[in-house]
Amino acid sequence: MINTYNESSLHKTLKKLYSLENSHQTEVKKDGFIFDIISDKNEIIEIQTQSAGIINVTLDYLVDYDA
Repeated sequence: MINTYNESSLHKTLKKLYSLENSHQTEVKKDGFIFDIISDKNEIIEIQTQSAGIINVTLDYLVDYDA
């Protein structure tokens, strides 16, 4: 797994619950980002448990994302 060094237990647990429930991929590197979960329908799921300011760049990308 990548990008999990500073991951909180809450973030890890939520990611596991969402991904295992539907057999989604976790920690997927795509277009210079590492996404928490990508579904089998190519939907991106980001779990944010800290300040919303941290995710702004990713949100800008996702707004323009065309699966």
